[in-house]
Amino acid sequence: FLVPTYQIDLMWHSHMLGSIDSYVQDCESITGLTSMIDHDDSVTDRSNTETKLMSSTERTKQLWTETFEESYVVSGGMYRG
Repeated sequence: FLVPTYQIDLMWHSHMLGSIDSYVQDCESITGLTSMIDHDDSVTDRSNTETKLMSSTERTKQLWTETFEESYVVSGGMYRG
């Protein structure tokens, strides 16, 4: 479970809403899978560091830094609310 920044999430929603067929095709061409990438907006609990959202956010930041050698934090763009 990876957690996008707010900017990435907005782009993700825009892509899905623009054309679901294009979204499915892009997911297949990027991942090699025959299904679209799941996008679950129902995970919202930020009450402590042990929640799925918070622990996944930390793991996402770690993977991003290891892959791109730069911080995943975007000022004003980490999450809504």
